[in-house]
Amino acid sequence: MDLRAFIAGLPKVDLHCHIADAMPVAMLFDLAEANGVSLAPYTQETIYQSVDFEDYLERLAVVCSALSRPEDFRQLLFEALRNMAGCNVRYCELFFNPDDHSLAYPAMLEAYCDAIDAAEARFGIRARLIPSINRALGAARGMAMVEDVIRHRHAHVIGIGLDNNEVLGQPGQYVEAFDRARAHGLHVSAHAGERFDTVELRDAVDLLDIQRIDHGYAVVDDPDLMSRLRESRIPFTACWSSCELVNGRASAITEMLRAGLNVTINTDAPAAFSTDINREYLLVAEAMDFGAAEISAIARAGVLASYMPEDDKRMLLAEISAYAAQINGEVEHHQYISA
Repeated sequence: MDLRAFIAGLPKVDLHCHIADAMPVAMLFDLAEANGVSLAPYTQETIYQSVDFEDYLERLAVVCSALSRPEDFRQLLFEALRNMAGCNVRYCELFFNPDDHSLAYPAMLEAYCDAIDAAEARFGIRARLIPSINRALGAARGMAMVEDVIRHRHAHVIGIGLDNNEVLGQPGQYVEAFDRARAHGLHVSAHAGERFDTVELRDAVDLLDIQRIDHGYAVVDDPDLMSRLRESRIPFTACWSSCELVNGRASAITEMLRAGLNVTINTDAPAAFSTDINREYLLVAEAMDFGAAEISAIARAGVLASYMPEDDKRMLLAEISAYAAQINGEVEHHQYISA
């Protein structure tokens, strides 16, 4: 079995995927037409052809404008989960920004949870939600979003995140919101160090006390922080394709792996970057010259970094080990992967 086929059959998780960025282009234009929304000047051929991060964010706002009815959100997530299940993703944790849409949070949440239940019944994939603060909208909006999440608690909502452009909202502005979320049993992570800002990454780790770092590529430019985070084993949710667009430096992920950091591989924005979890794994495997043993270890690292209950983790880890052993014999841990 070649590596591409091995990856395709490997049970996997995806811990860093944005729902709005998982909308197939045909669905996007169908929903826009149904809701009377113009996506001009973009076409189906150009809407996902971002040239840099700012351009990507501008296009994302246009994509979000196409969604307005509860059934839009339900359909989007159901199809996204269908596609993920087709890549043998068994479990995923999904970001969404409630403040990026006109639909009220309770209605949006109900639609997403309906899609999660339907997809699990149909495809066997389990999904959980992480509402994310849009740091471009300020601390007050961030706190209001967290209060909304607390007020309308649902078992499918397991944490909060912080995303959008790092330069528009520093981590220190969101300490109170993160403390509030943590006090109510929500997991916390933050997009940080995506654009190689080492100060912003340090602040996210030290001020927000996050459990996972979303992206975190700036760590390669800060040896002291790298040493500390290697020792703490805090997980990084890395995404090759989006890192390459945002920074032109996806090689940072290989530096992180070689340094022994706790790196997981994820999709981030599968539709926007024309990718899926199998392609992301393959890109990393080719860059690192990984074989089945190393790829299996990355899959295990993702499971261990997830917010799944421990019993569920053990079952999925056993499934990964059984698959790897069946295909290639006993799989040993690689020198760069300690999960």
